[in-house]
This record gives sequence, C-alpha cells and structure tokens, in this order.
Amino acid sequence: MPVADDLFGVAYLDDESFRAGATLFGVGMALSDFPVTDEGTKRLNLVLQAASRMIDTFCGKVFTPTDLVETHELDLTTWQIRVNNPPVVSISSCIIRYAIDGTITIQTNKIHINNQQGFLEIARYLEGTLTLMEIGTELNCPVVEITYKSLQTVPKTVQLATGYQAGHLINSGYVDKTLPPNFGKVDLDGLSINNKKGYRSSQEMMAGSFSPEAERLLISERKLSIA
Repeated sequence: MPVADDLFGVAYLDDESFRAGATLFGVGMALSDFPVTDEGTKRLNLVLQAASRMIDTFCGKVFTPTDLVETHELDLTTWQIRVNNPPVVSISSCIIRYAIDGTITIQTNKIHINNQQGFLEIARYLEGTLTLMEIGTELNCPVVEITYKSLQTVPKTVQLATGYQAGHLINSGYVDKTLPPNFGKVDLDGLSINNKKGYRSSQEMMAGSFSPEAERLLISERKLSIA
C-alpha cells in the first residue's frame, strides 16, 4: 500500500533546501538512505513532516500559514478570547455558540485584534450580542468558533530548526540500522546519537529525542504550559 505524501501534514522545510544544507544539518553518510529519486524524496519528505510535527509539540503551537480553526470559551465579562497560535494576522469567520442549536455570527471587522497583549475582543454592543447579554445562554459557558490566519510564512528559525531535527532523526535511524542494539552513544557527523534502549535517564531521553540545535532555535517560539 503506497504511503501518502502528506501523511504527517505540512513540512516546514522542503527537501531541496534540506539537501542543500545537508552539511550544516550534520547528515553525511546517513543521507545515502534518501537518494535523489522519487522514492528517496518521498521518504525524506516524510522525515521533514515528522520533524515539523515534533516542533509543533515542542512549541505547543503550529506554524502552518493556512486557516486555523479553533473553539474557545467566551468570557462574558471581558468578551475576550485567546487563540492557540498567536499572532493573529487576519480573521476569516467567527460565531458565538450560546445554545446547542443557537449561534450568532460576528462580523470580522467587529473583533479587535490585540497581538501585543495576546487576545481578541468582540464588540459587545452588536445585534444579537445585546440579546445574549440580557437573556443569558443555554450553555453553561458560550464558545467562540473562530477561523483565522496566524502566519503568512513559516519563520526562518522554525525552518532551520526543522532541518536540524530532520537531520537528528535521519542520523538516529542510521545508527539504529548500522550499530548493534544498545550500543550506546556515538558521535556521527558532529551529532551525538544514543541508541541505548530500555532504561535511560531523563537527560538521555531528552538528548535522544530532540536536536539540541533545534531546541535552542525554538526557545523564543515555545509556548509554556500554565499549571
């Protein structure tokens, strides 16, 4: 069964740019497993896609320059919401769902985008919203269903981090294929790879799963969880 080209979603770096920067990303011998053929390029793109999803997870947000669709609880005190992937460049659509089958469509030009403080605020004195303020809601907490764009292009630092993370994955796979299981830590093309299985310390786990170069590049993009 053929593997879908977009199995893991959008890649933040294309295969040609990755090959051009192969030395920078620390892949030498390992890149021989991804020849410049249709099949080799397809497999390389899968790695780049997987690296991109790992970056999404690490940062707690996505960097895809397409429409994002999210649902958030609406604070009826402030009429503000906070999206998952700031900054907001434009809003395509917005509705408030106040009942199972009850919605109010909000004109996008009636939503204030405050990227500096990280929230969107809906004008509360609109047709429909005034009634909502007076009669309350059927749902315990009304929600906003919003479609918006966050980025026009993938940030350069994220593209670079994708290359480093893809290189890390490629080298890790090469080590697993070439060396005996549980061989341990080895330096390959300037990268430290650890193929030790079973019990590993937390430091070994972190070092084995994510490129340190990518991690440093993504510090400013990382969205920290609030306990």
